[in-house]
Amino acid sequence: MRRGGLPGHMAKARRIAREKVGLVDMVLEVVDARAPLATHSVDADALAERKPRLLIMSHSDLAAPMSTSKWLSYWQQQNVYAFAIDAVRGEGLGPLQTQLKRAGMGLNERLAERGRRHRPLRAIVIGLPNVGKSSLLNRLTRGKAKARTGAKPGITRGEQWLRSGNIELLDLPGMLPVQAGDTDAARILQTVGILSLDRFDAVELCTWLLKEGLGHQTEEIASGVGISYRPGEEMEFLRSFAVSRGRLASGGRPELEDAALQFARGLQQGKWGRFTLEEPPHDGEL
Repeated sequence: MRRGGLPGHMAKARRIAREKVGLVDMVLEVVDARAPLATHSVDADALAERKPRLLIMSHSDLAAPMSTSKWLSYWQQQNVYAFAIDAVRGEGLGPLQTQLKRAGMGLNERLAERGRRHRPLRAIVIGLPNVGKSSLLNRLTRGKAKARTGAKPGITRGEQWLRSGNIELLDLPGMLPVQAGDTDAARILQTVGILSLDRFDAVELCTWLLKEGLGHQTEEIASGVGISYRPGEEMEFLRSFAVSRGRLASGGRPELEDAALQFARGLQQGKWGRFTLEEPPHDGEL
């Protein structure tokens, strides 16, 4: 990922967020539960300095449950309200909706004390492209918002205000990740679907995942695939995967690139099991 100028829709999102933050009451940041740091937006902390923030870890159904629990404890220690949700199925939304309702009631109590009319709670919803914002918005608005969803990064491009009961939500285009120039962070973003797999070397990515990225989860994922794995035998694993999935060239030669893409896509979709690529940092690591 390049460190230079922002893509047009990301630059627009940053500009809109800075312009609109004064009109809202809080910031809702959506990150991926499998990689809460790599999918964190560069602008979220700056916006949260001006407004309260709720951190929403999406795709919790694909993340390792124990790791998700550790992250929730970590955010609590950082005095950040965090929620783990599966927006597609609607699991985990209850606590988030309760917190939003409380925030709305608190807002209108303060307005009443100043002799002002009640109004909806207003929030900016930010996050990287394809992190799960649209699915969350559809759930919060019970599908009435018609927020667009899809597997292609960046499908939500424009600014749009959506209504959910007594809450008004400003959906913004995807923003830039925090660790944009970090190679491992780019690999993580590929794995969880923020960056397209087709633009990179899939064999190199899968080799890194098996050797380093998945850590202690590698054997469990390999078991989910149905192929044994030993440290240092990453290419042997991919060859076996290619043969087992029929990814063969003429003469029976394993098509490693095709096999690696299939393995990575299956991992991304949760076919081989649940996993988390980042653990909460220890004191002083951030």
